[in-house]
Amino acid sequence: MTLSVRAVLARIASTACAVLFVAGMLSGAAQAATTGTIQGTIIDAATKKPVVGATVTAVAPSGRSSATTDAAGFYNLFNLSPDTYTVSVTLNGYRPIIVNGVTVVQDQTVHIDQGLAKELKVIGSTGTRSAGNLVQPNQTADVYNVSQQQLGAVTGTGGARTLYDIVQTAPGVTSTGVAGRPRIRGGDVGDVAWELDGIPINDRLTGLFTTNLSVIGMQSLELYTGGYSAQYGDAGGGVINSVVKRGTYPGFGSLTYTTQLTSPEVDVLGEYGGARPDGKLSWYIAFDHVNSYIPFANGYEPFVLSQARTASDNTNSTIYTRDVLTNFHWRPGANDDVQLFLQTGNQKLPFDVGLSGQPVYGLAQCNGAVVAPSATSTHTVTSPGISNSGLPCTVNGVNTGLQYVPLDQQNANVWYHYSNLAKVQWNHVFTDKFFMTLRAAENFNQYIFYQPFDFAVVNGVATPGAPANYASVTNGTPASGGPGWQDNYSDRRSQMYIGAADFTYTPNAHSTWYGGVSYERDNSAENYYDYSGNDGATFGLYNFSGSYPNLFLSIDYPLILPAIYAGTKQTFGKLTVEPGLRYEAETYDIPNRPDIVNANGTITKTYAYGPYGVHSWEPRFAFSWAPNMRSSIRGSYGVTSSFVPAAYVFNDSPNGTNAQSSRYDSVYYPGGGIVPERNFNADLSYSLGLRNGVDSLRVTPFWRHATNKLEAVKSYTINPVTNLPVFTGPTFFRTGIQNESTGVEFAWNHVLKGDGLSWWLGGTWVNYWGSLTAGALAGGTPYGQISASSSVLAPFLATGEMFRNSSQPPWSLSWTGDYKRGRFHADPFVLYQVGAPYNVVNNNTTCASGHFGPPPSGSTTAPFVCDAYDNQMHFARALWWSALDVGYDVVKTKQHSVTLGLMVRNLFNNPQGDVYPTTFTNYARGGTNPDVGTYGPGQVPNNLYYYAPDSTRRQVQLYLSTKF
Repeated sequence: MTLSVRAVLARIASTACAVLFVAGMLSGAAQAATTGTIQGTIIDAATKKPVVGATVTAVAPSGRSSATTDAAGFYNLFNLSPDTYTVSVTLNGYRPIIVNGVTVVQDQTVHIDQGLAKELKVIGSTGTRSAGNLVQPNQTADVYNVSQQQLGAVTGTGGARTLYDIVQTAPGVTSTGVAGRPRIRGGDVGDVAWELDGIPINDRLTGLFTTNLSVIGMQSLELYTGGYSAQYGDAGGGVINSVVKRGTYPGFGSLTYTTQLTSPEVDVLGEYGGARPDGKLSWYIAFDHVNSYIPFANGYEPFVLSQARTASDNTNSTIYTRDVLTNFHWRPGANDDVQLFLQTGNQKLPFDVGLSGQPVYGLAQCNGAVVAPSATSTHTVTSPGISNSGLPCTVNGVNTGLQYVPLDQQNANVWYHYSNLAKVQWNHVFTDKFFMTLRAAENFNQYIFYQPFDFAVVNGVATPGAPANYASVTNGTPASGGPGWQDNYSDRRSQMYIGAADFTYTPNAHSTWYGGVSYERDNSAENYYDYSGNDGATFGLYNFSGSYPNLFLSIDYPLILPAIYAGTKQTFGKLTVEPGLRYEAETYDIPNRPDIVNANGTITKTYAYGPYGVHSWEPRFAFSWAPNMRSSIRGSYGVTSSFVPAAYVFNDSPNGTNAQSSRYDSVYYPGGGIVPERNFNADLSYSLGLRNGVDSLRVTPFWRHATNKLEAVKSYTINPVTNLPVFTGPTFFRTGIQNESTGVEFAWNHVLKGDGLSWWLGGTWVNYWGSLTAGALAGGTPYGQISASSSVLAPFLATGEMFRNSSQPPWSLSWTGDYKRGRFHADPFVLYQVGAPYNVVNNNTTCASGHFGPPPSGSTTAPFVCDAYDNQMHFARALWWSALDVGYDVVKTKQHSVTLGLMVRNLFNNPQGDVYPTTFTNYARGGTNPDVGTYGPGQVPNNLYYYAPDSTRRQVQLYLSTKF
């Protein structure tokens, strides 16, 4: 290399740094890498001096890459897709070396240092550690790599699974029952950052995911529980990064058909990948087609609703899911890879359960109804109109302008989900020292919640269009309360446009510098239409314009999320350190329009809103020390941030402050603040690989403290005489709540090559604490519903002191097996969780025992009496659940197979324990209520937490799968 070329490269590097800085100041969350790296140093085996000019080549079905060692013997292979590679080292005068089985995963570097010998003796091939090995020298993050083998063992061959199934097996994760939403190290479900092939799939309206979380086409998955590098943004607690497969030459494909018993279901899954012989073009497509015919009644309640318990309707409701993804790669040259990735998915979830075979009706506007516009929420129906049945739309002499129309089983209450992803990505290797990724992506997400189903009686009179003998529908209503409760149509959508650039510079074997910028603009919208009334009693609300249905909630402002990050990884012998810094911001681009407040029948313009911006600086540091090749110690401390989702910030509904989740309820309301949640994370890991080369384990104690969390609260004061909280005003959202968790995660992997039993053990213990808020006393939060008349609650409210929290199970253990013997394979899975604690706050003012009991027998108004029996904290019932996949290859060749198999989920038919707490005021003494069971010697304390079992029965799946 000449000096002029060096100067040019130096100028390019300095210019790139300047661009990074300027763009970062102008411009959300940078995405994780989708490729990995192999690097190392080649020396002369005899002299121990660097070998210059050796060619290092990595070859896998998905592609190949080459590099030449420099004056220090260093080489670097960027832009390697996740796969298993064969690495060769060649140089004239030296004996070639071949290293087989080098597994590369996204966003990680594999180090291979070799010595070349000149003797003409057979050296043979060398191996390297598998992706499942928990000892990861030079890896500063606490990351678990889920290999293809483990993916197949967790999900089984038959049936369609989601990422929930995989994530629940990982250390650091406690989920809500089987395949439930993951909580990582005590974080909330909205704290997890989901990524699919480098595209963030968390929507900015609610913070939840945007796809169906299908596992089709997945090549590899990484779960980060701590030690996040600076490139990860908006990651309150954990990162889940999955990369899809790409086509190979020769091609491959598979097709699986599954049918399920007990709860009827049919699944069809398929994939096909191919490439040109020269590798310049590859293609891959995968799909799933799932129909579940769910009998909601007769004791089977996948979505537990108490109103469905007595239902007699046996009509099956069809749940369906459709997902398709395609992945194209074009490599015009050895240093370039251009990717086009597309995904689409849709899902239908009918919740029309337990309708008892009665006629079902929904609300609609009558024919010819006319409503006069009004400046207040009181409207005049000047013409009631005529219903479809020919009756005037009048109830008790009041013009309503509304009628009931018949609904069928499939549209009384249905959710629809649509998702689309698109990405164009260019990976370019400037030199073997400098690598760049540019990407442009779109993420579209939409939920339609259609629930017109309602009571058919208003003020004791059947509404127009309803039969005279039709009393009311009491079974299957998702929420009780009266006419108009949750009769709605909701359209929630987000359109995320993302641009990002990531740079990596590795000048030598001891130093790597990286940085990046991203810019995201979201066009989000949420419109919630109320068919009947927002208070569960008022029949018929209209917009101020007189139109129907009432636009109850509206969110329609754009979001802008810029970010910039930089970090470096430096190695000093056996020690690797990685400091990093991230800056990210979010602008809520609220239009500058007047707020409308309904005061004394007039419209008052009080506040002129406009754009509101927040930002966060996030320093991070991690290290790794590898005393030898069989063990490593790593640790980290870092700060991450989560921004307040847009749905909680500003509501522009026509009804203004009278609407649910209105401007008055918002954190944007004067006196509130849209402060980002801050998460402080620290951990320390010890990893050990046993001498057998098969077993490896890792133990990681951790600490996590989250501040400025979002909660729904009320204003309150403490009465100095009674020392009791006094609540005033409406419920509103506020930040400033906090929680804290300490715990330990544990992993033991036993991975064989070839036949035999491989297994993966993951365990988590988390001690989770949270601060009590006034909103917690009203229910609807993870704290449950606690009596507000407790003197013990006062210090929690006044000081924000934290207490044991009931929203998460403290223990979670999972074991996944993969047994192979010739044509036979079996994949067992077992999950065990200790139920979450309840009775975490004592709620007594007078009882010496410290706890209230139930009211006297037959009394509904008498005060609670002392229950001297139980005032201790308890843990809800534990859950253990198992599955087994057994298959036999009736045809098996090197490239083709046909497999017949059986998958049994909930093998021993155990009820699932649901960790969502609910209040239950009718505890049976002596355990006579089968839903409650027996705690202690036959009694359950009153006004505590009740964890209902999810009565998902044993499911048996028969499948036929072929690979070609």
